[in-house]
Amino acid sequence: MRGLLLLSCLSALAWGQTASEWAARGRSAYEAEDYGEAVFLFRKAHRLAPDHKLLRTNLATSLLALARQQLDAFDFRAARLTALEAVEVGGENAPLLYLLALISVKASEDERARPWLNKLLELEPLHLRGLELLGYIEYRGNRTAAAVDAWRRIAEESRSEKLLRLLRKAEKDLAIEQGFHGWETTHFNIRSDDAVADPLPKLVGDALEDAYTSVGYRLGVYPERTISVLIYTSETFEELANVDWARGMYDGKIRLAVGGLDEEQRNDLAALLRHEYAHVLIHELSARVPAWVHEGLATWLDGSSVVAAQERLRAAGELPRLAALGRSFTNIKSARQARLAYDLSLCFVERLSDSWGEVRLVDWLRAMNQADDAEAAFEEIFATSVADEEGKLRKELGKEP
Repeated sequence: MRGLLLLSCLSALAWGQTASEWAARGRSAYEAEDYGEAVFLFRKAHRLAPDHKLLRTNLATSLLALARQQLDAFDFRAARLTALEAVEVGGENAPLLYLLALISVKASEDERARPWLNKLLELEPLHLRGLELLGYIEYRGNRTAAAVDAWRRIAEESRSEKLLRLLRKAEKDLAIEQGFHGWETTHFNIRSDDAVADPLPKLVGDALEDAYTSVGYRLGVYPERTISVLIYTSETFEELANVDWARGMYDGKIRLAVGGLDEEQRNDLAALLRHEYAHVLIHELSARVPAWVHEGLATWLDGSSVVAAQERLRAAGELPRLAALGRSFTNIKSARQARLAYDLSLCFVERLSDSWGEVRLVDWLRAMNQADDAEAAFEEIFATSVADEEGKLRKELGKEP
């Protein structure tokens, strides 16, 4: 395994038999990818030979592997503590500095990542993943020009399609945002098109702070990072979303079409903002959530009427299947079909909440991080299948299961 190439020489080193035995067992555990056990065993050996450089290096390497494993399991606190121990044992290096920055970003503590990235880029100014992560932090923080600068520095060498898509998107945003002005609330960085008249931007800020408390309470999530919000005219937003029925979306930033709202739409503004902020928190809980789960939960959390949704579904002809709604709803061009997709997703979530309670919904989201897919996580948490529960819902609505 990489990083432990010299361990085969352990038995020849003059540490004493016990240290050699601990280290040999540590190597076996590492090769078996049992990094927790490897760290335990290398610590034993390290205590017996604290000044031996090779052994210290192998302990640090095992700690790094364990921290990565803990990060993959979304145990951010454990991953950070393990990575910091690796720094203490083996000193700072590029893989550790990058990992510590990544842990902070994954834990939605973007500014906590910045000192680690600064150290990394002092050590390796063109570190590809480091600059990509820095660009992500800048972009997520509404510092679009800084994000474009970071990503342009590595775009040619990286040749990553994902990075090129991000760069093109950021460059498009930057061109649109030239006429924007911005301000901050306690938890939100808001930038608005100059064509959006007051007092809408202030109303948006106030409503989002209310959502931070109310929706956060229901899901038990309160991000430490500042959430970026962009407010467009209706025309600009329609060009970005490529549909004419949406008024908001979340793609790492909350994007809103509130310019030109009539009085009735302004009254619905709080619900719209609860909906979009719910997407932020759902993403915080799991990055592997199908669109119908995202939208069903967000619609449920924004306070939409389940009774009205049930009536529309009963009156409709053929209903979509949840399995066909895994991709973003902005791919649905028909406003009517989009409404049915939202209604079906909402009613499914409401049925789960009635049967098992809200806590199980959050458990389901967290389980998606570890399961193969949303359906496997569903079976783990609810001991039934999505298809069976959807069939029961469809029968209740007077439809074929």
